[in-house]
Amino acid sequence: MSDEGGPGWVGVARDGVIYMRVRGSFEREIVDATRRLHLVALAQRPAGIGILFDAGARLSLPPAEVREYAAEMAARYSEGIKAHVTLLSGGGFFGAAIRSAITGIFMIAHNPYPRTVVATPREAVRYLQSHMGPSPVAEDKMLAAYFALPDELPA
Repeated sequence: MSDEGGPGWVGVARDGVIYMRVRGSFEREIVDATRRLHLVALAQRPAGIGILFDAGARLSLPPAEVREYAAEMAARYSEGIKAHVTLLSGGGFFGAAIRSAITGIFMIAHNPYPRTVVATPREAVRYLQSHMGPSPVAEDKMLAAYFALPDELPA
């Protein structure tokens, strides 16, 4: 079990799944924390891990330097990652449009593991389950870990 956190974000590794919740800007320290949690999650579940990244209802584009660093780290340290899901919970046309745009970016990026964007925690968990092999973490266990993340994050 491992916890990470900073202004506007929190991350944990539970049963081989990384749960990240970001409500501030996406910074380099979040990428580094994800790498540390990656190592913890792999130790918990050597058969392969999943990542659930909760960006809330809106996602702002990080600075180019942070995007490049995140892409470099994803390419360099993809071992054991079975799937990555981004949760963008915004509703209506705007929410759907943002999810579509981010999905398009993921398709162009040629990620070393499957990635998608969804609107609900249940969709996120089911996506991870479908990619984590013959014995994925139980849905109720993943949802409990996700909902245990704090909603209010210090700025």
